[in-house]
Amino acid sequence: MLENEIREKIKLESLKHLNKIAQVPNKSFDCFDCEQLINVVYRDLFSFSIRAGGFGKSSTIKVMTSPLGKTYDFRNLNIEEKKMYIPNIQTGDILFFHTQSLRDNKPTKDNYYPGHIGLYLKDNIFIHAKASSKKVMLST
Repeated sequence: MLENEIREKIKLESLKHLNKIAQVPNKSFDCFDCEQLINVVYRDLFSFSIRAGGFGKSSTIKVMTSPLGKTYDFRNLNIEEKKMYIPNIQTGDILFFHTQSLRDNKPTKDNYYPGHIGLYLKDNIFIHAKASSKKVMLST
């Protein structure tokens, strides 16, 4: 299977969960937190458990388990440098969101790791389980 086909499958699989309930902690099979959404997509497509492999939000940024995609560390970049990388993001890439401001380059001990994750779809749109909105949704 070609890389573009795999990326399209990741996108289509994630869209199956659009508008499902999002809450923390996730309390049922058909309910997601942001990490569980990614875990279910990988599980259903690749028979790979991100959680069983120990790659949750707090450690996935250190270890990329997929041969697809690249890892970029934005912590020491200014806002203009960060914007330069946006065109490199591809369909199916996992996005890790720092819990601090985009302009903050010095993470504190409490929020050094990502506080939120989602999947990039295309055209600056990503899918994620947003607990405050109580659903899996698309955002820009």
